[in-house]
Amino acid sequence: MPVKIAEIPYLNCAPFYWRREAFGDCEWVSASPRELGRKAARGGLDAGPLSLVDSFALAEDFEPLGNFGIASGGKARSVLFFSRVPWEELGGLTVGLTPDSATSSELLKLILSEWKRARPAYREGIRNGDSAWLLIGDAALKAARAPGIGSLYPHVYDLGEEWRKWQGLPFVFARWLAGKRLDRSVKGRLASALAGNLEGAGRDFGPALDWFEKSAGWAEPGGRDYLAGFTYRLGRPEERSISLFRDIMKKSLVGRAPRLVSPHPAALTL
Repeated sequence: MPVKIAEIPYLNCAPFYWRREAFGDCEWVSASPRELGRKAARGGLDAGPLSLVDSFALAEDFEPLGNFGIASGGKARSVLFFSRVPWEELGGLTVGLTPDSATSSELLKLILSEWKRARPAYREGIRNGDSAWLLIGDAALKAARAPGIGSLYPHVYDLGEEWRKWQGLPFVFARWLAGKRLDRSVKGRLASALAGNLEGAGRDFGPALDWFEKSAGWAEPGGRDYLAGFTYRLGRPEERSISLFRDIMKKSLVGRAPRLVSPHPAALTL
């Protein structure tokens, strides 16, 4: 029976996936980070890069697969918060959250409530009339280049960079997990495939970029610099950041209940 592997269909994951044959017999399950977390909770995945927040919730059934993950030591460039006003002035205004995100949405709420002391209302789904909105992945990359975005939303915050300013650590957006019941030999095969793909992508990520451009049908200007901004093997600083984020998240739940407005379907046009 093929192993079900999560695929986050974003450019920053291309270094993991570009040589599919390295993974052997598997079934690729492509979806947004949030949806992949839901699938994993329902038993629909065996392994894959899962959102950091979901990794906490899935700890009973999943464990880290090696030290593979996605982290940024500064600007992530694809986790962006667009705002009409400085975020210290967002109290009482409405913030639209991409429905694709789990970890980035929680990170934004923590930055606003615990660091900037702002308490906006949150809506899942974004629309042009919102005072601010959060985008992740390829959608964030494209929005940052959209004509006129700077005049509509003059304040653009990169959450990877903001976490670094706040806590002085890289931020981990996702980590590779494998089901605890998955055979050890299969886990070894997957880890070897990941290590080989990362090494084969090289320092300029050329093969991974070529694969992504052909499969996705579009190219990101400056794609090499973009991918070079990520860390794909987690070390001590990243592990410290994971622990700190989890602790802040737990403590902030006491007495913190962000006001939610009615969900609205994504209706952003740029």
